[in-house]
Amino acid sequence: MAARRAAAAGPAPLTLAAGGPPEEVGRSTAAPLAAGLAPVGCHLGIFLLPLGVAMLLTAAADGSVADPDWQAFVGASAITLLAGGCLALAFRGSGTRLSARQAGLLALACWLVLPLFAALPLQFGSLRLAPGDALLEAVAGLTTTSATSLADLDHLPPGILLWRSLLQWLGGALVLALATLILAPPGRAAGDPLELLSRIALAYVTLTIACAMGYWLAGMGRFDAGLHAMATLSTGGHSTHEASLGHFASPSVNRVAIGGMLLAGLPLALLLRAAAGRDLRRWALLAGSVYLGLALVASLGLALWLVRQEGLAFLPALEQAGFEVAATLSTTGFASDSAGLRQMLVPLAVLLALATIGGCVGSTAGGLKVDRVLGLLPGRRPHGPALLVTGGYLASLAAVAAGLHWLGFAPMVSLSAAIGALGNGSGLGPVISAVQGSAMAGEGARWLLILAMLAGRMELVLMIWLIRGRPAAA
Repeated sequence: MAARRAAAAGPAPLTLAAGGPPEEVGRSTAAPLAAGLAPVGCHLGIFLLPLGVAMLLTAAADGSVADPDWQAFVGASAITLLAGGCLALAFRGSGTRLSARQAGLLALACWLVLPLFAALPLQFGSLRLAPGDALLEAVAGLTTTSATSLADLDHLPPGILLWRSLLQWLGGALVLALATLILAPPGRAAGDPLELLSRIALAYVTLTIACAMGYWLAGMGRFDAGLHAMATLSTGGHSTHEASLGHFASPSVNRVAIGGMLLAGLPLALLLRAAAGRDLRRWALLAGSVYLGLALVASLGLALWLVRQEGLAFLPALEQAGFEVAATLSTTGFASDSAGLRQMLVPLAVLLALATIGGCVGSTAGGLKVDRVLGLLPGRRPHGPALLVTGGYLASLAAVAAGLHWLGFAPMVSLSAAIGALGNGSGLGPVISAVQGSAMAGEGARWLLILAMLAGRMELVLMIWLIRGRPAAA
């Protein structure tokens, strides 16, 4: 009877027992692996689709002024939409929820794959950028870094200017989306991505429209206002002019930018997570308060320094200092007519320190993050992964700076560029500026900066997170 029941039950399932046939072991491990990667492939395809749609919008902008680049954007859009659609359809039905490990793999795939497609129209279009230059521009856009390989921004076609801002805006949305998926409480699923993404999209679009309205009321044209709003909320810092916001020479524009940049550095993704625990929300509020307090103290300190050393009146000095602090701490990197502050030793040291710290975890800002700095203060017991992330970040910063110096850059320029690239902000030194960024870099430095920008957005968290199965934030 036992033998009959065993025969009726069918063959025993494959196991990983030692000594089994190699092909059975391979099949037993390949199936779970493929099942685990299927949701990652599906969501990667979904993330490619908005990129392809954005290319069509850019093609429409070029077509409206009869610029021939619309053809390059249409062709690149077709390739991107086809690839995204094939991935999404091939892995449809694999589930909408992502485990912690799958969310990290998705983040890794997004930062490595999306820039390759985003660079296509820059290679196909009239600019005919070399692969390295096109990839640097795409990586800078999607990682919301204000480096660029382009020059003479005031005379570029509107489609290229729109594409640069759209890349940064989409990159900011990607940062918030991935932060929401990855920063799930330990032991819990990341939640329904569509629900989470819709909540983030609504808040992100609303804030962008409000910022654009502010710029428009401050005196910008509609095109400039929209593009600068996208660069502000994404903390990307790309402008439509060589002089960045200094082109407008408007205190009102600078005030709108200060508010938008500081807002973009707050932990919006954590505060928007309905599934976030009370402790996580309390920590986000603490980090946000410290971030704003740090901006206020630094602005007051630099303003008093300007009053004493430069003889400025207090309010103009406070406006100059506030703009530079907001642009640096939020890692946005906008420049204004007060950019000379970055060439004075004491203010430059303060701004470099702020650029290294950056914004909050769960914001579009880059840098080491206020949360991790808080976790290392005396009286707190540092979390192991946070210590590892901080140590890895500082070691990477030293390595990038040493590499740039070895490639021929001066020590201060190397340090400034390393902080700007790894922190996804801008170079603050006397040579590397928010606009020039990487246009002066040679081939070796260009690829080093590309790797640094990507590593900055991965924050070295993914390596730890893949090992431990949970994020190392804060």
